[in-house]
Amino acid sequence: MLSLVKNAVTLQRVCFRHLNAKLKLNSLNVLSANQKAAHLSTTGMVNSVWEEDWAAPVPDREFYRQHPPEEGDALYRTNVRAAPTRHFYSYFYDPVLQKFEKMILKKGQGYTAYQILSNTLRKIKLTQVTKYHRASEEEKLDIETDPVVIFHQAIQNATPAMSLKRTVKGGSAFQVPVPISDNKKFFLTSSWILKHCRQRRQRTPISDRLAKEILAAYNNEGVAVKKKQDLHRQILANRAYVHLRWK
Repeated sequence: MLSLVKNAVTLQRVCFRHLNAKLKLNSLNVLSANQKAAHLSTTGMVNSVWEEDWAAPVPDREFYRQHPPEEGDALYRTNVRAAPTRHFYSYFYDPVLQKFEKMILKKGQGYTAYQILSNTLRKIKLTQVTKYHRASEEEKLDIETDPVVIFHQAIQNATPAMSLKRTVKGGSAFQVPVPISDNKKFFLTSSWILKHCRQRRQRTPISDRLAKEILAAYNNEGVAVKKKQDLHRQILANRAYVHLRWK
């Protein structure tokens, strides 16, 4: 009697496994078919939402700065389709600041990263305005008060031209100078700035440290600029190994 019960339980488990596998295979087939249909019909679906006489959106903000709409323009009287969500038309949107905010981001705390960057720009503005009011009339001409301009100049001052890559040739390791992309340059610069500001021995708020480091980089000073200069010295010292890149 016990053996019959065990055999029935085993048979039931096998049936359930077979049924689950079959259902999973059917669901995957249906999902892949739906994905293919959606991929093939995406263009048709998007175009079918709008009328044929509606104009396509222009995702370039400089176009609207240089050609403000007037009542006599054809575009002023024409209906325009909605722009994709990946395009931004705001004058205040800055892709470099957005990338730097993503570098600050940790553990999905996007609002915290936004607050840190906002407080940093606010403190840079306060520091420069205070310096502006204390300066003489001649010195005021050389003082920049826009925090976004200061940020861009600081990133440019701390950006390396090249980098080093470890290459093994003949059993020996060499640090070979190699060119890097713009994204890699921005990553290195941002990492240097944020790594210095995240040191635990500092007890001031991170927005104060970040503002101080960005202002230092704006004046060609600070830790990030020093690391860039050290990297350039190493590249200059290892310039004889450049030919190893092609071997």
